[in-house]
Amino acid sequence: MRMVIDAVARKKLTTPVGIVPLGTGNLLARNLNIYEDNLLLDPLDKAIGIILHGKPLTIDLGLMNGHYFAAAAGVGPLSDAIIAPDKKDKETWKILAYAGSMVQTLSKAPVLFRINADGEEFKISATGIFVTNISDLGVGRLSDTASMHDGLLDLCILSPKEFSDYLKYGFHFAATKDSNLNLSSGEPPYYVRKVKSVKIEAVRRLRPFGFIESGINELRNRLTGHSEGGAKKDKRSGAIPAMIDGDEFGTTPMQIEVAPQAVSVLSI
Repeated sequence: MRMVIDAVARKKLTTPVGIVPLGTGNLLARNLNIYEDNLLLDPLDKAIGIILHGKPLTIDLGLMNGHYFAAAAGVGPLSDAIIAPDKKDKETWKILAYAGSMVQTLSKAPVLFRINADGEEFKISATGIFVTNISDLGVGRLSDTASMHDGLLDLCILSPKEFSDYLKYGFHFAATKDSNLNLSSGEPPYYVRKVKSVKIEAVRRLRPFGFIESGINELRNRLTGHSEGGAKKDKRSGAIPAMIDGDEFGTTPMQIEVAPQAVSVLSI
């Protein structure tokens, strides 16, 4: 799906794209109301009906290092969890294929990033950074304000400081609309802001900041009476894997910008 949209946008074609939702999460189709989770319905029936009788709808895209994406770009341990499941698991388990790799991020160290968002530069330690064009991820909402029609992207920074922050994420994604976590508040541990362009660079990994790893170290220090003086910093820096639309695609640094009204798709 992403490759077709990339080609259509790159050639600036006006031909509307018809979407057949047979992917893992079907995120674009889900956010266009072409796909819904319903075991009693054949997803192809609605999709083919829209291809035959739907109306063209122009949507924004994101552009990362020269390549278009429809849903989201990401980096960090939480992003790595999205690209971790193999093809067979995704075909078998669909959206549930990501559950195990998401849990494993509890033991992964966060990364110190340098971010330039529309000219404002800052550094932040984060477990995941996502630049999204959609709101519904199938397992919850990454941003309550993301839209494919506003000429902007949503920069979402997950920056947990303690285990309870992870619980907030979990409850939010489980409850979706009923969550009391305000994702647009800009308050820790979750930051969301609208951007036209953003550059993301990995400065270094921080360790041990994974909550499971930190808990084991704290227990060991109490039993032995020794302290390691807090978290150690891994001074190695350099490129780390980047993700667009659920697939590994290149590495940092990531130069991302919005491409307003870049492609036409068939919708309801």
